[in-house]
Amino acid sequence: MLFRSDTSPPVLLATRTGFLMSGCSANEAGLWTSADGTSWQPATFAPGSQTMRCARLSSSSTAGYAASGYCPQGTMPYHDCVAFSADGTTWTTSDPAAGAAPALAGHLRINSTLGPTYVAGHWIVYFDTHTDPNMNPNDVSNYEASSPDGTHWTLAPVPWPDLIYDPGYNPGYNLSADHPPEIGRAHV
Repeated sequence: MLFRSDTSPPVLLATRTGFLMSGCSANEAGLWTSADGTSWQPATFAPGSQTMRCARLSSSSTAGYAASGYCPQGTMPYHDCVAFSADGTTWTTSDPAAGAAPALAGHLRINSTLGPTYVAGHWIVYFDTHTDPNMNPNDVSNYEASSPDGTHWTLAPVPWPDLIYDPGYNPGYNLSADHPPEIGRAHV
Protein backbone atom coordinates (compact mmCIF):
# COMPACT_ATOMS: atom_id res chain seq x y z
CA MET A 1 0.00 0.00 0.00
CA LEU A 2 1.65 3.15 -1.26
CA PHE A 3 -0.20 6.33 -2.10
CA ARG A 4 1.92 7.17 -5.14
CA SER A 5 -0.64 9.33 -6.93
CA ASP A 6 -1.87 11.26 -3.92
CA THR A 7 -3.57 14.57 -4.39
CA SER A 8 -2.93 15.19 -0.69
CA PRO A 9 -0.83 13.50 1.98
CA PRO A 10 -2.36 10.54 3.84
CA VAL A 11 -4.09 11.25 7.15
CA LEU A 12 -3.03 9.01 10.06
CA LEU A 13 -4.99 8.65 13.32
CA ALA A 14 -4.36 6.57 16.44
CA THR A 15 -7.35 4.61 17.78
CA ARG A 16 -7.91 2.53 20.92
CA THR A 17 -7.00 -0.62 18.98
CA GLY A 18 -4.34 0.63 16.54
CA PHE A 19 -4.27 3.08 13.66
CA LEU A 20 -6.38 4.38 10.77
CA MET A 21 -5.07 5.93 7.58
CA SER A 22 -6.78 7.57 4.62
CA GLY A 23 -5.33 8.53 1.27
CA CYS A 24 -5.95 8.72 -2.43
CA SER A 25 -4.67 6.35 -5.09
CA ALA A 26 -6.56 5.34 -8.22
CA ASN A 27 -6.22 1.59 -7.67
CA GLU A 28 -6.14 1.22 -3.89
CA ALA A 29 -8.56 1.46 -1.00
CA GLY A 30 -8.96 4.88 0.59
CA LEU A 31 -9.19 3.65 4.21
CA TRP A 32 -6.66 1.37 5.90
CA THR A 33 -6.31 -0.12 9.39
CA SER A 34 -3.34 -1.41 11.36
CA ALA A 35 -2.94 -2.92 14.81
CA ASP A 36 0.75 -2.01 15.03
CA GLY A 37 1.36 0.81 12.51
CA THR A 38 3.58 -1.47 10.41
CA SER A 39 1.23 -3.98 8.81
CA TRP A 40 -1.74 -2.38 6.99
CA GLN A 41 -4.92 -3.83 5.49
CA PRO A 42 -7.90 -2.22 3.73
CA ALA A 43 -10.70 -1.23 6.10
CA THR A 44 -13.67 -3.59 6.56
CA PHE A 45 -17.05 -2.33 5.35
CA ALA A 46 -20.41 -3.40 6.76
CA PRO A 47 -22.66 -5.59 4.57
CA GLY A 48 -24.42 -3.39 2.00
CA SER A 49 -21.80 -0.64 2.23
CA GLN A 50 -19.56 0.34 -0.63
CA THR A 51 -15.78 0.48 -0.54
CA MET A 52 -14.19 3.94 -0.55
CA ARG A 53 -11.37 5.46 -2.59
CA CYS A 54 -9.70 8.87 -2.21
CA ALA A 55 -10.74 9.22 1.43
CA ARG A 56 -10.28 12.19 3.76
CA LEU A 57 -10.38 10.97 7.36
CA SER A 58 -11.69 12.86 10.42
CA SER A 59 -12.29 11.86 14.01
CA SER A 60 -14.11 12.71 17.21
CA SER A 61 -13.26 11.10 20.50
CA THR A 62 -16.92 10.78 21.49
CA ALA A 63 -18.56 10.13 18.12
CA GLY A 64 -16.19 7.78 16.32
CA TYR A 65 -14.59 8.32 12.93
CA ALA A 66 -15.80 9.61 9.57
CA ALA A 67 -14.25 10.00 6.14
CA SER A 68 -15.44 11.57 2.92
CA GLY A 69 -14.38 10.23 -0.45
CA TYR A 70 -15.54 8.33 -3.53
CA CYS A 71 -17.46 5.06 -3.63
CA PRO A 72 -16.65 3.38 -6.97
CA GLN A 73 -19.53 0.86 -6.94
CA GLY A 74 -23.22 1.32 -7.58
CA THR A 75 -25.10 3.04 -10.37
CA MET A 76 -22.75 6.04 -10.51
CA PRO A 77 -19.06 5.11 -10.55
CA TYR A 78 -17.00 7.31 -8.28
CA HIS A 79 -19.85 9.21 -6.65
CA ASP A 80 -19.22 11.14 -3.44
CA CYS A 81 -19.92 9.30 -0.19
CA VAL A 82 -19.18 9.29 3.54
CA ALA A 83 -17.98 6.35 5.63
CA PHE A 84 -18.61 6.22 9.39
CA SER A 85 -17.29 3.89 12.10
CA ALA A 86 -17.96 4.09 15.83
CA ASP A 87 -14.70 2.27 16.61
CA GLY A 88 -12.57 2.48 13.44
CA THR A 89 -13.03 -1.24 12.77
CA THR A 90 -16.14 -1.65 10.59
CA TRP A 91 -17.32 1.14 8.31
CA THR A 92 -20.77 2.01 6.93
CA THR A 93 -21.05 4.21 3.83
CA SER A 94 -23.84 6.64 2.99
CA ASP A 95 -24.65 9.34 0.47
CA PRO A 96 -25.18 12.69 2.25
CA ALA A 97 -26.69 14.22 -0.93
CA ALA A 98 -29.27 11.43 -1.35
CA GLY A 99 -32.14 13.65 -0.18
CA ALA A 100 -31.41 16.46 -2.65
CA ALA A 101 -33.52 17.04 -5.75
CA PRO A 102 -32.02 15.11 -8.70
CA ALA A 103 -31.07 18.30 -10.58
CA LEU A 104 -29.05 19.52 -7.58
CA ALA A 105 -27.72 16.13 -6.41
CA GLY A 106 -26.04 15.58 -9.78
CA HIS A 107 -24.02 18.80 -9.35
CA LEU A 108 -23.07 18.60 -5.69
CA ARG A 109 -19.49 17.65 -4.93
CA ILE A 110 -18.11 17.01 -1.46
CA ASN A 111 -15.42 19.58 -0.78
CA SER A 112 -12.34 17.37 -1.04
CA THR A 113 -10.09 19.70 0.95
CA LEU A 114 -12.14 19.37 4.14
CA GLY A 115 -12.96 16.11 5.85
CA PRO A 116 -16.16 15.66 7.85
CA THR A 117 -16.29 17.79 10.99
CA TYR A 118 -17.98 16.90 14.28
CA VAL A 119 -19.74 19.89 15.87
CA ALA A 120 -22.36 20.01 18.64
CA GLY A 121 -23.40 16.38 18.28
CA HIS A 122 -23.52 16.32 14.47
CA TRP A 123 -21.19 15.30 11.67
CA ILE A 124 -20.98 18.02 9.00
CA VAL A 125 -19.94 17.42 5.38
CA TYR A 126 -19.32 20.36 3.04
CA PHE A 127 -20.47 20.55 -0.58
CA ASP A 128 -20.06 23.04 -3.38
CA THR A 129 -21.46 23.38 -6.90
CA HIS A 130 -19.16 25.97 -8.44
CA THR A 131 -16.56 23.39 -9.53
CA ASP A 132 -19.02 21.82 -11.96
CA PRO A 133 -18.91 23.58 -15.39
CA ASN A 134 -22.40 22.24 -16.22
CA MET A 135 -24.01 23.93 -13.22
CA ASN A 136 -25.92 27.16 -13.55
CA PRO A 137 -23.20 29.87 -13.25
CA ASN A 138 -25.51 31.89 -11.00
CA ASP A 139 -25.64 29.02 -8.48
CA VAL A 140 -22.29 29.08 -6.72
CA SER A 141 -23.91 27.96 -3.51
CA ASN A 142 -22.32 26.03 -0.73
CA TYR A 143 -24.16 23.27 1.09
CA GLU A 144 -23.77 21.36 4.33
CA ALA A 145 -25.09 17.92 5.13
CA SER A 146 -25.62 17.27 8.83
CA SER A 147 -25.98 13.90 10.55
CA PRO A 148 -26.32 12.91 14.21
CA ASP A 149 -25.01 9.40 13.49
CA GLY A 150 -22.76 9.66 10.41
CA THR A 151 -25.23 7.79 8.19
CA HIS A 152 -28.55 9.71 8.03
CA TRP A 153 -28.15 13.18 6.51
CA THR A 154 -30.03 16.46 6.14
CA LEU A 155 -28.81 18.77 3.37
CA ALA A 156 -29.14 22.57 3.52
CA PRO A 157 -27.73 25.55 1.58
CA VAL A 158 -25.21 27.62 3.55
CA PRO A 159 -24.27 31.18 2.55
CA TRP A 160 -20.74 32.47 3.09
CA PRO A 161 -19.34 33.26 5.64
CA ASP A 162 -21.59 30.92 7.66
CA LEU A 163 -19.97 27.83 6.14
CA ILE A 164 -17.94 26.11 8.86
CA TYR A 165 -14.32 26.37 7.75
CA ASP A 166 -11.24 24.63 9.10
CA PRO A 167 -8.63 27.39 9.52
CA GLY A 168 -5.95 24.70 9.81
CA TYR A 169 -6.40 23.95 6.11
CA ASN A 170 -5.22 27.39 5.04
CA PRO A 171 -3.75 29.24 8.05
CA GLY A 172 -3.81 32.99 7.77
CA TYR A 173 -6.47 33.06 5.05
CA ASN A 174 -8.96 35.86 5.76
CA LEU A 175 -12.42 34.70 4.67
CA SER A 176 -13.98 38.07 5.49
CA ALA A 177 -11.80 39.74 2.83
CA ASP A 178 -13.61 37.69 0.15
CA HIS A 179 -17.03 37.83 1.78
CA PRO A 180 -17.73 41.17 3.47
CA PRO A 181 -20.41 41.23 6.17
CA GLU A 182 -24.00 41.99 5.18
CA ILE A 183 -25.38 45.32 6.40
CA GLY A 184 -27.40 44.94 9.57
CA ARG A 185 -26.17 41.44 10.30
CA ALA A 186 -24.29 40.64 13.47
CA HIS A 187 -20.95 38.84 13.06
CA VAL A 188 -18.74 37.24 15.67
